[in-house]
Amino acid sequence: MTTLNAKDPILNPKAIVFVNVLFTSCNSIFFKLSTVPAMVFVSYRFFLCALVFFGVLSIRAVSAKRKLLEIEPKRFAALFVIGFIFSFGAYVYFIALKKTALSSVLILTSSMSIFVVLFSFLFLKEKIAPRSFFAILLAFIGCIIVVMTKTNGLANSMTGNICALLCAICSAIYMVSMKKFSDVPVPAKLFAVYIGSFVFAFIVAMIQGHSFFAFEDGAFFPPREYLWVFCSAVLSVCIPQGIINWALKWVKATFVGSISLLEPIIGTFYGFLIWSESVSINQVIGGVCVIGGLYLYNLSELKAKEREREKPCEMKQ
Repeated sequence: MTTLNAKDPILNPKAIVFVNVLFTSCNSIFFKLSTVPAMVFVSYRFFLCALVFFGVLSIRAVSAKRKLLEIEPKRFAALFVIGFIFSFGAYVYFIALKKTALSSVLILTSSMSIFVVLFSFLFLKEKIAPRSFFAILLAFIGCIIVVMTKTNGLANSMTGNICALLCAICSAIYMVSMKKFSDVPVPAKLFAVYIGSFVFAFIVAMIQGHSFFAFEDGAFFPPREYLWVFCSAVLSVCIPQGIINWALKWVKATFVGSISLLEPIIGTFYGFLIWSESVSINQVIGGVCVIGGLYLYNLSELKAKEREREKPCEMKQ
């Protein structure tokens, strides 16, 4: 039984989660299509995200007649700083998309789950099921294969692959850090993070001497550049966040996690369709190892949780 609510939704939650993956997979396309400096794009993107969640907080505060931010100043500051790491991850992600194939970027960034598990084990002392170690090792080997692969004859593909892996590590640090704030309402938590991300990106862009409205030759950004930023922020971040939180009322988190493994495959198809990017045998092998390892890990963790739930029943008997 997958429903968690007595009232069935009008739309099929599983189908909506699948469509949501199609949207999130497009995020890399919007990054890759943009020609503005990386930190300028990232600044605009996080500013729009922060603006959306500020609007959500404002509506909630007015409708429920409560404070705008129900969070202590110290915790808000901590989330603000976490936003710096998240912003840097977006920066290296942008660089990776410019220097290597889209398929490699998506495979390597999907390895974030590996580092989340490792960091949680090392710093949060969370237990890992014995069988999960094999799955993590398999995925890690896949990452090494992809990183070492020169894609599509790109001279800087190795740099791009390393940047993609660094993005995965930054995202993992962000995810593990956010576990400390699980009691904070989602809109307030994301608003604090996105404000910090925006400030970091804005400062770096200013230090780099970039304009927020024109290229180095003085030509103003064409309207399509603002469209890519809008699509990246709203279609690939804000709407998916809302969809996932809605869908989790009816479907299991493990289903959502399993469906998200389709992102590298869908993204690779987008890369072939738009830029005619080819996929090498090493990328296929590495991708299968990464996605297969992540799938086996999710399966192992699911079985471990089922055994934990069965223990109290056995003790009662």
